[in-house]
Amino acid sequence: MLVVGCLGWAVPDTARAEYRGTLSGEQFVDMVTQTTARVVVVNFWATWCGPCRQEFPSLMALRDQYDDKDLLLMGISLDYNAEAVRFFSDRVGFNYPIYLDGGEIASAFNVTAIPRLLVFADGKLRASHVGYIPKDTLNQVIQSLLDADAKGEES
Repeated sequence: MLVVGCLGWAVPDTARAEYRGTLSGEQFVDMVTQTTARVVVVNFWATWCGPCRQEFPSLMALRDQYDDKDLLLMGISLDYNAEAVRFFSDRVGFNYPIYLDGGEIASAFNVTAIPRLLVFADGKLRASHVGYIPKDTLNQVIQSLLDADAKGEES
């Protein structure tokens, strides 16, 4: 999958599996609406959040499970310290891109508790979940959206 947005990225999603800095609301909208991936999963988290840390292995396993053309997974930290996020990201070894919320994204989606997942398809919010979500549950959501998209392409 290629993401080409206002930041000029045009590389496979898995090659960007690192801390990418602060993400503005406009950049976020561009990424979600302009991606060629059929499903976009956004994970809001923080370095100090225990349930968030529990979710990371499942999210990384799902990133490995799906092709870039099917899934774009991104993490958006709600921490205040960019260096803490960079340090934490390096230690965890995420296989998907990590960003710091520039102050607009979480508030636009009324993120008041974490972990919080937003799932988009066709640029539209299709699912939202607050709290820890088991891998199998998220996998079912992703797969159902991919299956619905495949059926729509065939008809």
